[in-house]
Amino acid sequence: MAEEIRCMVCSRELVANPLFPDVLTPCPMCGRQFCRDCSVKRGGREFCGGRCGDTFFFAGEEGESELAED
Repeated sequence: MAEEIRCMVCSRELVANPLFPDVLTPCPMCGRQFCRDCSVKRGGREFCGGRCGDTFFFAGEEGESELAED
């Protein structure tokens, strides 16, 4: 019996297949499980969204908004 799993981004139900175990991928930034359709690529990695991808690579850098506050 196949196990049903759900994408944490689009909430689409997927069927886990033992022959293809990579139906969902964990986001390296937040850990949410996402499907290939929701995947956002940044720097050769896959993330659950653009915000996680940008935060992963650019967190801690001073942006224009931070400079304007000083």
